[in-house]
Amino acid sequence: MNRTERIAVLNSLFDAGLTFADCVNAYAPRQQSESKAAVIARARELHEDEGKLEFDDHVIVSGAERGNYVMAWVWVDDVSADDQDDKRTRTNFDRILAETDPRTSTAAAQIAAAAPLVAAAAAREDEDHESYTEKGV
Repeated sequence: MNRTERIAVLNSLFDAGLTFADCVNAYAPRQQSESKAAVIARARELHEDEGKLEFDDHVIVSGAERGNYVMAWVWVDDVSADDQDDKRTRTNFDRILAETDPRTSTAAAQIAAAAPLVAAAAAREDEDHESYTEKGV
């Protein structure tokens, strides 16, 4: 069966109710080994943070040259609730990035140089928000 045929079969199964979780639960156990179990345990130890980054019971691991990619779930808050704060943060970040020394050789270096300023701006926004909240604004 070629790739096109496999995708057609999967599409038929999706139409019948197949979910991504079904696929993971079928695929992940087939690839488990002691070495992959160790990789998953290490990923959980280093990165799992309940409510922020979590791993399912069945995890897919994809090996790479110098490590592994381990499937996990990252929580993202509903942006509609914080849309105004997000816009203000983006505006501050753009302003700070523009103030960063343009002679810096790479964009990554400029971003790294701006990071402490962005963190300070975010802290000020949090303080302002708390102040408004206390005042009932």
